Amino acid sequence: MSILTIDDDLYVLNELGNPIKLTLRNWTNLLEDWSRMERQWVVIINRIIVSLNRQVKTPSMYGIKECAQGGDCMFGCIAEAFNSVLEKDKYTIQDIRNEAMKNISSDNFEILKNEYITAKESDEISWDPSELKTYQDLQKLISEPGTIWGDYSILDLLRQSMNFNVIIFRDEQIYNKEERVTLRDKYRLYNTMFDFDRNYPTIFLYYIEDVHFQLIGCFFTDTKEIKVLFDYNEIPEEIKVLYKQDIGKEL
Repeated sequence: MSILTIDDDLYVLNELGNPIKLTLRNWTNLLEDWSRMERQWVVIINRIIVSLNRQVKTPSMYGIKECAQGGDCMFGCIAEAFNSVLEKDKYTIQDIRNEAMKNISSDNFEILKNEYITAKESDEISWDPSELKTYQDLQKLISEPGTIWGDYSILDLLRQSMNFNVIIFRDEQIYNKEERVTLRDKYRLYNTMFDFDRNYPTIFLYYIEDVHFQLIGCFFTDTKEIKVLFDYNEIPEEIKVLYKQDIGKEL
């Protein structure tokens, strides 16, 4: 569904072709594949906003977008994020897979293969990495839709070659019932150990059950825009504080 700008406000067209104004309250309902961010994360973010002596927006400005299924979710999220700032020559999921493929070489093949062997031993993947004989075998496999799912290693390759940062929100982490845990124990950012470069744009991802990625976006009511790719000065202050709390580093 296309977003229109009329008098500096955002609109979408309904079935009759009439414009409907997008607001903080309705945008995740009107835009295809968008939903509200999980309530527990909203509570955590709102607490930080209050600690910064700022007014909490209701409902939250944060939403989550479903970008792809069947092993292509991470590639779809990255394509969607970059396409949000491109007017033409937009990325496809295949383009992102091809970008990952180009960065596999004889230099990193054995490292990647061993990581997949470890994943196989832990039943994290169903295919057999021992059948990979050359880096070209892995290139071919990654380039094929729905084969190798987006994972930590591929994300690192893409991050370095496409020059972006990533901040990953996790869904609820399960603990034993006997353990006394807080909301912040259950919901924390994923520590990727990646370096953060303020000169590069940043993508927010939501990581579900350690297998599925969705894209996080923000509805900025002051600038009347929905963003999924953030320059450093566009990252909300509460996310910078959250990052410092969970990762232990300044953005």
